[in-house]
Amino acid sequence: MIFNECLRLWEKPAIPISELDDDYQMAVVLGGTTDIDRQPSDRLFFYKGADRVTHALNLYHSGKVKKILFTGGNARLFEDANRDNSPIFDFYVMCGVDPEDIIIESSSRNTRENAFNVKDLLEANTENGKVILITSAFHMRRAEGCFKKVGIDVTGFSTDFYTVLPKDRFGFDGFLPSPDVFSGWNFLIKEWIGYVAYWLFGYI
Repeated sequence: MIFNECLRLWEKPAIPISELDDDYQMAVVLGGTTDIDRQPSDRLFFYKGADRVTHALNLYHSGKVKKILFTGGNARLFEDANRDNSPIFDFYVMCGVDPEDIIIESSSRNTRENAFNVKDLLEANTENGKVILITSAFHMRRAEGCFKKVGIDVTGFSTDFYTVLPKDRFGFDGFLPSPDVFSGWNFLIKEWIGYVAYWLFGYI
């Protein structure tokens, strides 16, 4: 229960789509939720957090955004940063997105590089409209900080929630030991460390 309460305070809340304006130029989707290397390459394999990718479709088809920009390369430090993100492109086309409305950025290794590379793409494409930033709720604080630091004013659109539903918040299971809690503390503490490190280096 303690873990869930800490996570609930850290995750940025979801925004109802109905409360968004209809004049956003771009939905920027942060990667890290797809297994591009898994074979066969004729389909898209998702990790947990796939709703980063799918919620962008909802925003596009509901007319809230005009384009989708997916950003994310290879995060492994000793390999080439560039990644073949064509399965992402093909997935969006298959789901009815106009190919001209899809922009793919495939060289970012981390959130800071996501922000810088997206800024360059927005400037190169003369896209000066409003931007919706889509990432996991636990990662949103650091992501928003990075994008705003480089001068991109974003509206955060949280996805991929780890907190339990309100009706289960004080349920009996929350008081029982669980290996999932240990795993959860691991990623949450890593995110806290990442946030502090980015703050110390002036990235946010």
